[in-house]
Amino acid sequence: MGHTVQRTNSEVARAMLVTGAVMIAVAILLTFFDNRFANFYVNSGARFIAEFVMHLWSILVQLGYPLGSFLIVGSIIVNRLPERPAA
Repeated sequence: MGHTVQRTNSEVARAMLVTGAVMIAVAILLTFFDNRFANFYVNSGARFIAEFVMHLWSILVQLGYPLGSFLIVGSIIVNRLPERPAA
């Protein structure tokens, strides 16, 4: 009935590694530019939008490091798994 796509462990590991690296890179960029970004929005007078954006910003920073690291370590583990279970 349904079509399933089977990916190898190395393909899954590569996707996890790339996603994790991108998440950490985004979190690092957000960390470096948070003060400038906050000053821009806070000084513009749009308090609700500024507070909402800053909450989203902090959530992305808080989640970026652990989730990115988890994906990178997970990619290493998945890459070392055997493709087929031992008979």
